[in-house]
Amino acid sequence: MNKEIKHGLDLFIKGLQNLLGQGLVAVYAHGSLSLGTFEDPKSDIDIVVVLDRPLNSLDPIRILHQDLIKEAGILSRLEVSYLPLEDFISQAPPLKPRPYYNQGQLTWAAYGPEWYFEQDTLYRAGVLLAGKSLKDQLVPRSYPCLHQAALASLKDWDHKLDQGSLSSAYVVYGLLTLSRLYYLLEVKGQVSKQEAGRWMMDLVGLNHKKIIQAAMSWQGGPFPYTNEGEVLMRTWLKTRSRGGSNEQG
Repeated sequence: MNKEIKHGLDLFIKGLQNLLGQGLVAVYAHGSLSLGTFEDPKSDIDIVVVLDRPLNSLDPIRILHQDLIKEAGILSRLEVSYLPLEDFISQAPPLKPRPYYNQGQLTWAAYGPEWYFEQDTLYRAGVLLAGKSLKDQLVPRSYPCLHQAALASLKDWDHKLDQGSLSSAYVVYGLLTLSRLYYLLEVKGQVSKQEAGRWMMDLVGLNHKKIIQAAMSWQGGPFPYTNEGEVLMRTWLKTRSRGGSNEQG
């Protein structure tokens, strides 16, 4: 963890402590930051904030994020879920949406199959940044569980693509997320989006390789391969549904 990220997270934790007081149970890092595969400036900073009770309003947290970004711009790269303790240790995805901060926006968002991937990473490699250790209340996720979650995630992506055209940011997110899902299904392990992207580049042809490379390098703004990336995702999903390989293009 470099000094800029550490400074930003220190500010974030201090802000949470001032805002929530005893209601703050724990703050965990997960994802690439905890797995040792964080790539600056490409990777998000994945965080779970555990609370003693559900939040009723987004406004105080939204203001906190807005104020902190003015002090440390790197905090705009936070991806944060705010969970009450009972949801954090739940065996299944929580039924109620949680406050979710990503790409500068705070919304109510429900978990899907990605819950199992997040919980597995937290159990195996979660880094406690503040508060009480809760790892003894988590359970490891077996590969069959993760396999089923990955298949369910692919169905979700198929449905999303059926809803219409996606934004540049969502196409980039989709390309790298699908790469990670296919890595899990084929290699039977979890890695970062960047690692999965490099793995996928070794499987596809030159035309598709440049799209994945652009997604891995994207830092905001229009994505030059938005339409082509959406077509590529559709191709991957159709190929997978037929039981084929992603090696094409």
